[in-house]
Amino acid sequence: MKSSIVANVSHEFRAPLASIKAYTELLLDELDEGDPEVRRHFLTVIEEETDRLTGLVNDFLDLSRLESGRFELKKRPLDLGRVVDHVVSLLSVQAQNNGVDIKMDIPPDLPAILADEDLTVILIRNLLSNAVKFSYGGGEVEVKAWAEAGQLFLSVADQGIGIPPEDLPLLFEKFYRVRSARESGIKGSGLGLALAKEAAEVHGGRIEVQSEVGVGSCFTVILPITPPDQPLDDS
Repeated sequence: MKSSIVANVSHEFRAPLASIKAYTELLLDELDEGDPEVRRHFLTVIEEETDRLTGLVNDFLDLSRLESGRFELKKRPLDLGRVVDHVVSLLSVQAQNNGVDIKMDIPPDLPAILADEDLTVILIRNLLSNAVKFSYGGGEVEVKAWAEAGQLFLSVADQGIGIPPEDLPLLFEKFYRVRSARESGIKGSGLGLALAKEAAEVHGGRIEVQSEVGVGSCFTVILPITPPDQPLDDS
């Protein structure tokens, strides 16, 4: 397992580092020929690949802390609709670049959940980012939430490439990536869903998934609702 993890991490680091080095060398050798647009392109690639590395390191560290029980949870009553709004705004550029429309169906009177806000953002961001990433251009991602039987449900549904049935049992394993995603050239570390699963379970919840190849996928998070005698945090 250690060898597998080291191999996967090394592979994920190698590609962005190679791009950063290559474009930095082009700039140092002044191969942009003084063209500001070419220089801007080189610097944009460097910035994007640096962000990719930063995201990978953060995901890996967060997952490691969660699995080892070293993540300090700061649970408080949260308005899930507000958190979803925040995550959607964070991913608006990614959605626009992919030609994907994000639609929300979040009732304003949803009960609060007792949760760590930072970890809840990580949970929702990974599910929503995946939905956008694996959607076809011109497609739609729908985020819905509802309360039922003392639990709060949050679903993220896309109209993307879908997941083959044989891949579903392995979907939440670290570094596992669906073959169709790899073959399509869609970038990813294989850590996002593992991190989302850990984040849901730390809150006493779970994630369920339904998918059909060529039609899309729907991930549903089920979390316990905060007891009614605890006030909602409006910060």
